[in-house]
Amino acid sequence: MDKIMDVLSSMSAMVAVKDHAPSSEEERCSERVLELAKKLDELKIPYKKRNLFGCVDQLTFEWGGGSDIVCHIGSYGHEQGLFEVMGKDLMTKEELECDTVAGNIKMEDAVARIKKAYEKSKEQE
Repeated sequence: MDKIMDVLSSMSAMVAVKDHAPSSEEERCSERVLELAKKLDELKIPYKKRNLFGCVDQLTFEWGGGSDIVCHIGSYGHEQGLFEVMGKDLMTKEELECDTVAGNIKMEDAVARIKKAYEKSKEQE
């Protein structure tokens, strides 16, 4: 029940702030997402940018099972500029057993997870 309440709370926060000008914290999160996007461009890994809180704060991946990575005011670790991942391609078995997302992901770990998942998806084509 707590997880459901967390999701509903996050969703209502998203609706409440969607049409406002981004705060400095949101802009800082966006900078981290754009920094990650640049690294993925260098690796030639496809993604789509999404704007949830007035700036680019999510990257979605259509390859594999469909996963995403975020850094925004509602994500775990955003205060430290860390990422949150969602989707079986980017999460460990242990993480999936505990929750639908894994937070507090460092840049290096995010890149490694995405690269590994992308390479695995290419092998299965």
